[in-house]
Amino acid sequence: MKQVELIYQSTGKPDSVWQKKKPIYRHQYSTVLQQTDKTVEELQKELYADAIKLLSPEELQDLNVMRQLPTQLTAATSPWYLHFMRYDPTEALNKIKCPVLALNGDKDVQVDAVMNLNAIQQGIIKNGNKNVTVKIYPGLNHFFQTCRTCNHLEYGDLEETISPEVLKDITEWILNTVCKTSMK
Repeated sequence: MKQVELIYQSTGKPDSVWQKKKPIYRHQYSTVLQQTDKTVEELQKELYADAIKLLSPEELQDLNVMRQLPTQLTAATSPWYLHFMRYDPTEALNKIKCPVLALNGDKDVQVDAVMNLNAIQQGIIKNGNKNVTVKIYPGLNHFFQTCRTCNHLEYGDLEETISPEVLKDITEWILNTVCKTSMK
């Protein structure tokens, strides 16, 4: 939910637009997470019926909204998306024994930096691995690019492929952490 909210906020649309959409997304996520025994077709039908109930009369008359709905539901019920939504990385994080470098840009609208880095760090530390380095880069997006609007739509328009600071930090971390560990 937080990621969708960040994307909405980055578009510059009024908060009222997000507030109207939030119940639809919340219900959609809840349905996807709880209805694990249904076929994709059954899930799509249920999500469509629920979305129709939650849309305003104006939205029901809006051709763009009605055209986008089946596309959104197809994406929300794709095998990859269903796995992504239902996957809990906690168990995998608890098993990591090697040094970890986890990075995020603070303008990332696809992954909430603070929420995710905290979860990664805590998940790894929980099983005794204290060799975890996390860093949040100010002004960088999902691809560690210095961004202007920081909206996901500008990724391809930015000249910078990746921030030199990030490359420097990764290089130093490898040399200082991984190379030292392998020489012991």
